[in-house]
Parts: sequence; structure tokens; C-alpha cells
Amino acid sequence: MGQVIADTVRTFIEAVPDPVICYDTSCHIIATNSKGREEILKTFNDVRHIKGCEIFGDYSSSRSCSSCVYEKVKHGCHDYNVEGEVALPDGQRKLFSRRISLWQLNDGKILVEIWKDLSREHILSREVENKNLIIDGFLELFDIPVFITDAHFRLVGLNRFLEKFVKIPFSHLLGRSLWDVIQLGEQDTHGLAKTGQRVLLRARLSRHPEEECNVRFYSVGHNGKVIGHVGFILKKWQSGIPTRYPHYEMEYFFEICREASHKETLREYISFVEKLAKERFPVPFDISITLFDEDRKSFIWVDFEEGSNHLQQQLKTFLAGSEKFTLFQASLHGAESQMRLAHSGDPSFLPSLIIPFATNYPEWFGFPIATHRRVLGYFFMGFSDIVPQLREGMYFFYGFMTQMAGHIRQLVLREQTERKIVSEQPAPDRFGRLIGRSEKMQAVYELIELVAPSEATVLITGENGTGKELVALEIHHRSPRATGPFVVAHCSAYSPTLLESELFGHERGAFTGAIKQKKGRIERAQGGTLFLDEIGDIAPATQVLLLRFLQDKRFERVGGEKTLEADVRIIAATNRDLYEEVQNGRFRDDLFYRLNVISIHLPPLRERKEDIPLLVRHFLEKYSEREKKPVNSIAPDAMKLLLEYDWPGNVRQLENAISHAVVLVQPEETITASHLPGFLKNQKISDDQISLYEHEKMLIKKTLQECKGNKHEAAKKLRISRSTLYSKLRKYGLAS
Repeated sequence: MGQVIADTVRTFIEAVPDPVICYDTSCHIIATNSKGREEILKTFNDVRHIKGCEIFGDYSSSRSCSSCVYEKVKHGCHDYNVEGEVALPDGQRKLFSRRISLWQLNDGKILVEIWKDLSREHILSREVENKNLIIDGFLELFDIPVFITDAHFRLVGLNRFLEKFVKIPFSHLLGRSLWDVIQLGEQDTHGLAKTGQRVLLRARLSRHPEEECNVRFYSVGHNGKVIGHVGFILKKWQSGIPTRYPHYEMEYFFEICREASHKETLREYISFVEKLAKERFPVPFDISITLFDEDRKSFIWVDFEEGSNHLQQQLKTFLAGSEKFTLFQASLHGAESQMRLAHSGDPSFLPSLIIPFATNYPEWFGFPIATHRRVLGYFFMGFSDIVPQLREGMYFFYGFMTQMAGHIRQLVLREQTERKIVSEQPAPDRFGRLIGRSEKMQAVYELIELVAPSEATVLITGENGTGKELVALEIHHRSPRATGPFVVAHCSAYSPTLLESELFGHERGAFTGAIKQKKGRIERAQGGTLFLDEIGDIAPATQVLLLRFLQDKRFERVGGEKTLEADVRIIAATNRDLYEEVQNGRFRDDLFYRLNVISIHLPPLRERKEDIPLLVRHFLEKYSEREKKPVNSIAPDAMKLLLEYDWPGNVRQLENAISHAVVLVQPEETITASHLPGFLKNQKISDDQISLYEHEKMLIKKTLQECKGNKHEAAKKLRISRSTLYSKLRKYGLAS
């Protein structure tokens, strides 16, 4: 018997997930599985000589086995089921279901008892029962038909409104397939394969096919897997293009129309439509919006903001030329007076020139964009997969684009006007952040356009205040690195040791005060642009380190041994003549040639005085808004002073002058000469009798007097750094 137990029975009982105990015909325990040892007999080291009835309370006071369950199984020769609370050997009392069977083996009989702990199931069943009561009560709160299905669309919950709506008794609905209640195809629920999806479908009742309704689904998931769906039956469907919606659909519709009406350009509007489509449809798609100009002589194409749209670009190429335009326009003749909506199920009204493109998509729809009097263009959407709510989405976009047709026409008119102004204007007033239409500034704009897409190092030269940092910003924002950081390092603002740490970073303990590791500006500019202002002021030792970085994009932090790499474009600027600095031995020639791959020189303001009125207008708008003062104009006498002055501080000095005037002028008044700074009103030396050197010296001296010797305030007023001010004070002998 022992060998039989070991070889045959033990394999079986170990595979059973519940506790199992085996007895001989005298009720002595002869085997148990691991679950039995851990959960039932865990207080016994050896149970071979113990009877089951002695352990589990079935042993009578007369120590007779005649009444125990094991004896009943032996004499009755049939299985015996017992369910109830059992006192275990460790003192715990638990609810168990016990099944005791008599097994006939080759060399005898044994009793096999399988224990099933009902305590947890009892608790869970109570919890499930309570949850079901809560869910049932929640569903009854709705005054519309609501239902819940499992992952296979079998009804597991519903409210009484559904029973009334579908005219099937409540008891007959639970457990039935949703298809028995509502007629839906498999492709209709295709969009519910992912958790969190919302789909609005049109459906018919199975018992009353003449009745149609809107069914809104929401797929519920757990750990990324769909476990069921919640459904709402909203309203009977209107035939044709819906003219009436439930009030919440109408609120949503008018809300997006209101938002779309605030778009001020065609590009903004088309991007909004693309965003709306992404929220509406769960599968990839292509959109094309083909528009006519106001004169109906050519197309107006506007690219989508999120990169070039594949379909839009294809149509733009295919429809090029006046002949294609005439054919396309003729195919839409009279469309404003009828619906003319085409889709993959009915392609009758699709313009013939678009048919070859529509065949590339399993599902598609298109319609004219038109007011009641005028066709403005054509809207087309193609989908890469079957769309579950195609009809509902198609009608929605038709209604939306028709509602917005008047606004689209206004945007087309504005786009045409702006393009006409640009084509007629020989030179722009501004180029991004830069302002000016002079020939010298036009040359700067052309250079920026040419160098921005490249990776070449750029050296920007020019006097202080001419806008070298703005040029660097324009190059960065027009380059492939525009999404990366733009980091500025003012080289003249730091001592040689600190500048090296600022550029390359340092390790902890590299010098006194280096309490932690610090990333330099080169590392912070990773993937973007580093602008080195006043590059002519860096020390020779730092020049060597910078040269190495320009050569192989490698560097070490101060105090570090690890060689790092950084993908950074360098743009440098200086107000010095670097070639002269090289000749005098103050700047390395090899570094100069590395930096001077492309050179852009910014002209001083005195050489482009025709730009002063444009700059003045810009600064008036800027500081009027900042000071909350409506100041719109400047008197001729004041403008004369501004035009006659040579502006040694360049655009920065002009900006300070306008800021000064806006602060002094009263709201709604015109700026006169009396509102301008004193250095403009008290000009006693003619412009041709004073040098730039004397101009700058006089300006700094006067500003220091106005600030009562406070160099911090003076530097702030002059719009230069304190280190630059100290440098100029030494240069002009004004240091004290």
C-alpha cells in the first residue's frame, strides 16, 4: 500500500490546488499534499499514527468511529459531502467544504478527502452582492436606457428603461447577447477593441427594425485588456443629415464652432480641423482641404501645421495648372444648392479628379465647402482602416464645415490680401525679431536665411546695442535645431577661471566653493545652439579649450578626467576687430578662423537712419503696453531730434530714449521733444564735429551723473552688463 501511495496517488494529490488528505480504512492519515500540510496539518510534525476523526472533531466520547464521516463513507460506499465550520488543530475556525471519497486500489482501499476553504469565497460573494446592488441602483438613476456588457457583448447589467425601450422583459435580457437586442455589425464595434474608447453608432432594434437609435459605447479595461462595455441609448436617429441633435451634442457642436471662429488665419483653422478629426476618429487618416481664391482663378493651398500632409501635397501637385483648376471647379458647379455628399458607400458625387486618390482608402468621404451662394472648395478625408462611426463623423464634419463656411471665406480673403501685400512690398519692415527695411539690414536678412539651415559656426560683429543676440536667436529659430535649447554665455561677465567653469562645467571639489558637480553651458545647450557674446574678451587659456571643442566637439569639466561630447552649434559675437586682436597677439589665429566660417556684420544705427521711424513705432507699442498708457504718436520736432542724433549706443540707446519718453508723457498725448532724454535736447555740438569715442564717453559720464555714481543702476539704464561698463570706464579714464 505504501508504494502505491507514493507512486500513483501522490502525483495526483500534489496537482490538486486545494488541501488533500488520504486515510487508510482505519481512518489513519497515510498521505497529504503540500497544501494539506501548510493549511490543515501545519501544527503536526508526524501524522502517520493519528486518526482524522481525532483531529477534526468527528471522534465520539466513547472513542468509537461508528458515527464519524469517514465510517459513513466506508459503509455506504459512496462519496460524502460536508460543509460547515471546522475547528483546525491550530485553534482556528474556518468555513470548509469537504468531499470524502472511497478509492479502490490494486492492493486495498483508501479514503481521499479534498478540503475547499469557503471563507474567502463567502466574503467575496458578499462583496460582489453588495457591488451588484450598488451598480443596479446606479443604473436606475438614469432616465435613459443604460446597459453593461462583458467583453463578448453579453448583457450583465441594465436598467428598467432599457426593458421598456426594447420591449423585452428584464429577466429575459440578462445573459443575452447584445446582438439579440440591437442590430449591430462586427465592423461597428471595431473601435471598441481598445480600452477607453468612445464610439457613437446608429442601430436598429432587433424586434422592431423600423425603430432606429443612437447608441454610445464606452469600453472598460483592466491592465490594458477590455473586460466590458457601458452603453447608453440616447435618442431615435434622424434620417438623412441630422438637423436635430440631443442638447448636449448641440452644446458641443456650437462650442467648437465658437472656438473655430476665433482662428485668425487659414493655417490656424486647418490645424484646428485636423486636431478635431484626431479626437473624433480612432484610425489613421489623411485630410485635404482644397480652397479657391476669391476671384475663382486659382487654388489657395495651406499646409497643415504638423508637417506636410501626404494627401494634401499629392493633390497640390496633381491639380497644378489652369486646366486642372477649370475642370475641378466645373465638377463642383451648382454644389451650393444641394448636398452633394460622397462617401465610400456612395461615390456618385465625388469629383472625377479625386477618384484616383479615393481608391487608395478603404473608407472615405468628401463634400463641397459652400455657402448658400458660393462654392469655396472641397473637403476630403480618407481612412486607412474601417471606421466604426463613419456616418456620424461624416455628418458632423459636413455640418461643422457648412456652419463655418462664412468664416472660411473671410480667412481666404485675408490670406489673399496678406499675400498681395507681401508680393507688392519690395522689402519687409521686419525679419522675425529684427526691425528695419534699409539695404544693409536686407543684406543681413539674406545672410541669416542662407546660414540658418547649415551647421556652420557664425561670427556676428557690430557695435554694442546693434542687436547681435537677436540675430543669433533668428539663426537658431530658423535652423533644424529650433526645438533644442538656445543658451547664452556672456564671456566678458566672468573672470577667466569662472568663465571656464561656466562654459565647460566643473566637478565637485574642483576649486573652493565647488560643493557639487555643475553642468556647463555647453552641456546645457545639447542639441541646440550656444551663443558666445563678447568672444573677444576670453582669456588665452580658455581660447585653447574652446578651440579643441570646436574641432572635435569634446571637452572635460574643470577638475574632471572624463572626456565628454556635445552636439552644439556655436554662434559667437564681438564688438571688437578680432583680426586686429589676432595681429596684436591677443587672440589665437586658429580660433579666429574656426569662428569666422560665416561672418555677419550688423551696421550701427547711424548708418541706417531710415529705420529709426520703424524702430520708434515698435518701441512705442512695446512700452505703451508695458506702462499701460495709450501713446500712439510722436511729434515732428521729436522725430527730427531722433533722426539727427548719431546714437553711439545704437538701437539699445534709442529704445531707452523711447522708454524714457513714454514714462513722462501723459496718456493719449503725443510725445514731443520735451519728453525725450536730456542728451537729445541739449545737443550743442554738431554731429560732424564729435567722434564716436566722445559720444560714448559723454553718454556714460552723463548716465553716471544721473544715477549719482551708482554703477549698477547706470549699467541697467544703458542696457549693458556691469563688466562691460567697468571695461568702458577704464577705456575712457572714468574709473574711480
